[in-house]
Amino acid sequence: MTLLNSSDPSQGVLLHYNEYLYERYKREVYIRVLCDPSATEPLFRYTNEDYITGKSTYYFDMRSIHACPSGAPTTTIPPWKKSCKLETVFGTFDFDKLRRNTSYVVETSSDKFYLNICERATELPKDCETVPSGAKAYLQTAEYGCWPMTKPGVDDITMTMVDPHDPTKGVEIKYDTYEYKEYKRTTYIKIICDETREAFVTYDGEDHTKGWTQYYFTLKSYHGCVNKF
Repeated sequence: MTLLNSSDPSQGVLLHYNEYLYERYKREVYIRVLCDPSATEPLFRYTNEDYITGKSTYYFDMRSIHACPSGAPTTTIPPWKKSCKLETVFGTFDFDKLRRNTSYVVETSSDKFYLNICERATELPKDCETVPSGAKAYLQTAEYGCWPMTKPGVDDITMTMVDPHDPTKGVEIKYDTYEYKEYKRTTYIKIICDETREAFVTYDGEDHTKGWTQYYFTLKSYHGCVNKF
């Protein structure tokens, strides 16, 4: 086990299972264990895998309240209209230019999401007028109408590097779990540097447990690139 960042325990711990040879094929596993006070049960998610001839390396994230060290620091975003930045050893990720006066709209076959970065989502559909305002993300469904996915304000936002050793893997913004009408939602937005795009958001999927859904998105932008010192 290795602490990913000795000066910031919130970056998590890396578990490494050494490669194992079975029927002439090698496999190796890495699990990043992250503190998540809202995850009372461990939550696993596959993140990536690498291939070379005769070998695969698998990467997973596990989030749990049981992975939280006592007194671990938390990186939070200041109130509305303040900076949306993450300082790292590689430079500064400055996402202020990704904050919009309108929402990023992402559609799936059945749902529509309205998102913003470190800012309230705006220009919402009419059925969102009857739910709490000021959230950073909303879900609209044909069957159940509009649902806020976060609480108002920004004191529920945390930002961490996806890989503390590689800034090209991006930064993950988490909007903490929010409960509305006895249903919980947690939102994750991974921001990745893409020199060819101003801003493009995709829906990456969701994980369900009873009474709780976690939503995953990726935003690619040249505003997502690290500003080196």
